[in-house]
Amino acid sequence: MADRPDSVAVAGRTGRAGLLRHLSILLALAACLSVSSTGPGASQSGPIDATTEPQQRTIAEVTNDIESGRLSGAALAEAYLERGDIWARKEKQYERAISDFGRAIDLNPKLAKALSHRGIARIETKQLDDAVADFTQAIAVGAGNADLYKYYMNRGRAFSDKGDHQRAIADENQAIQLNAHAAGAFLLRGSAWELAGDLDQALSDYGSAADLPKMAIAYYGRALIWNKKGDNTRALDEINRAIEADAKFSPLYNVRGEVLRLQHQYQSAIADYSRAIEINEGVAVYHYNRGLALAELGESSRAAADFDRAIALDPNMAEVYSERGRLRSKEHDYQRAIVDFDRAIQLNPRSAIFYVNRGQAFSDQHQYERSITDFDRAIELDPKLAMAYNNRGWALAESEQNERALADLDRAIALDRRWQSHTITGASSFFGRGGSTRRLRSSIAAFR
Repeated sequence: MADRPDSVAVAGRTGRAGLLRHLSILLALAACLSVSSTGPGASQSGPIDATTEPQQRTIAEVTNDIESGRLSGAALAEAYLERGDIWARKEKQYERAISDFGRAIDLNPKLAKALSHRGIARIETKQLDDAVADFTQAIAVGAGNADLYKYYMNRGRAFSDKGDHQRAIADENQAIQLNAHAAGAFLLRGSAWELAGDLDQALSDYGSAADLPKMAIAYYGRALIWNKKGDNTRALDEINRAIEADAKFSPLYNVRGEVLRLQHQYQSAIADYSRAIEINEGVAVYHYNRGLALAELGESSRAAADFDRAIALDPNMAEVYSERGRLRSKEHDYQRAIVDFDRAIQLNPRSAIFYVNRGQAFSDQHQYERSITDFDRAIELDPKLAMAYNNRGWALAESEQNERALADLDRAIALDRRWQSHTITGASSFFGRGGSTRRLRSSIAAFR
């Protein structure tokens, strides 16, 4: 069977999924702003790729204070709060942070900052209902507190992560009412509008955030919206403006690389991904995206190295295993390819394209029964995935199940006419190897 055509072979790795991943980065960055100083006179940029508030004391120093016996009551609560902040922001050990924040709250139930910071740690650990409860309690005890707007802002983020975008928007409205200079609230409300499908409102909010000093993140958000609207020229313009505002904000180069890759400007995309990696080497998605661009240029060994590094940084990115598996299939290393596809499916059993990729690896080894099983599952998950019908059709033809093969090839073309030329090419290969089904031959001819 002929190779899958380039125009449709990458159906499983469209740019939209990658750009949605950027939105989660935007939410996390907005959350960084939510725990920093965002008063009217405060800078809104900060070292985005580093800890937003460098810690002056170590865990050991604060622990010494806690265990010294010199502190009690509110003072001891503040020490637990300080240590919890170090666990969360510097060490990223959120469960330990949650424990310390809890001790602080036990000692001082009206310590709104401890409630809020525990809520943020619970967002990081996906304990979203508990996070909402913490922020709600912080709001209740923090009336009149200068940080009250942050509690609304962070509860809005928790609601957004829960998929309750309208309540998220309501909380960000309240935060903005309390502090019209709260850049994070505009960003979070913009992302909530985006997730709710109102791109114009999202653009407006990101624009409001961009009016605040050095708000590279806001331009970044606007770039994502213009990309969703299909206007990559404006998207690139927004990214370029963001880079002017903060040339060391690594996600900007990554998202510009995504836009360029979708325009098939692979060398330029690779340069941007490389710049993102130079700024922050430890982000798996940067290596993954550069690997995709390198694969498009046929630089398989460099692409594989990037996929390997992405997996080392984040072993739970299902897409990386699938793409590495595709590279291995092209090199006829089917055993290791199938191991990769197995892992991708284990991580995300709802992805139809992963089953298509594994099924094709089975087909390439003439294991048609196993490939048909995988294509069946792909179609069950996504009944409109033309590639699955096409590939199953050829596996059925190789198995001499010609009536079913014809039905699948017809269905693939009905769903996506780009498969028509591929079907003709595949037919030439099939009959060149002695395929003899008269009706299959005549049907293929009819597609011309």
